[in-house]
Amino acid sequence: MRRMRSQAARLALCWISAAVSGCRDGVTSEQAALAGAGAGMELASSMLGSSGSFVDFDGKGAPDLLVGAPHARRGDALGAVFVHLDGKDGPPGAVLTGGRDFGGVVADVGDVDGDQVRDYAVAAIHGDTDAAALSGSVAVYAGGRRGELLGELGGRSAASKFGFAI
Repeated sequence: MRRMRSQAARLALCWISAAVSGCRDGVTSEQAALAGAGAGMELASSMLGSSGSFVDFDGKGAPDLLVGAPHARRGDALGAVFVHLDGKDGPPGAVLTGGRDFGGVVADVGDVDGDQVRDYAVAAIHGDTDAAALSGSVAVYAGGRRGELLGELGGRSAASKFGFAI
């Protein structure tokens, strides 16, 4: 477990530093974004690594690293969470996207649905809800089920930044 966390931490630091100066392993943020599930993501000024958590994303029982990038872009989508399965080096194995600034906060929220697997939440602090534009939202996902959405919560007034902290 300690080795996996140190590899994952090195990976996250590599991606963060790549946006500025390139990674020691020779992988730049541009190269990383063009590979795997991150294909087409623009990482310049993405705030990659501003949030993150370890959860079992894929149901294999091992912690996977989720790294928030609330200003990453792909088309009209703003914000993403990059999922590094088993904390492995290289491009992400999956990418979650959601409302505006999605990935600003990523948190392990315990076992919300009672299936004995820890679940996680991702905030989009400027996401739109039915109640108001730019009010913020929090999506709660089932751990171990590759991004299955359990539910969403949202702010009730514009610019309330719901989900600023989870």
